[in-house]
Amino acid sequence: MNRPALRARGSALVEWLVALPVLLLVGLGVLQLALVLQMRGVLEYATQLAVRQAALAHGHGHAIEAGLLDGLRPAWQHTGAAQGQARLAQALAAGWLQWERRFPDPPVLADFAVGALDEWGRPLAGEREIPNDNLRFRPDQPGARSGLTLTEANRIEVELRYGVLWSCRWSAGFLSG
Repeated sequence: MNRPALRARGSALVEWLVALPVLLLVGLGVLQLALVLQMRGVLEYATQLAVRQAALAHGHGHAIEAGLLDGLRPAWQHTGAAQGQARLAQALAAGWLQWERRFPDPPVLADFAVGALDEWGRPLAGEREIPNDNLRFRPDQPGARSGLTLTEANRIEVELRYGVLWSCRWSAGFLSG
């Protein structure tokens, strides 16, 4: 028998055992990156829905949470309405999901807020909103406290913090109905 051939016997197994952990690490890293990017997309979508719901409901917190719940459904698979509400409440209580309405802030509200009206034009008790009807024909002078014009003040911004890594911020103009 040939001596060099005997020494090379089993070398493929050793090479495979050296390469296998590296291949597993790279493969699982790519999978984890895909999951992270997918969750980032879900969080941005949930924040967008929260802003939309808030814009339609005078910026109320319950509307923001309803939008978050709708947007987080792809991440929280197999949850019905009651289970989703419970999971959202648990996430908010535990602190790994937090949201904050960043705009309009108090100076903007002090400059431009008026009494809110329902869809029939009746006043809503204790509700205030920034008017967004006929913006083209309203005076567009900067407010005394905020320094913004009514057009600039006509937006809502919500920040969502999920876990410890992500912070998504979404801003949109108020929708006129």
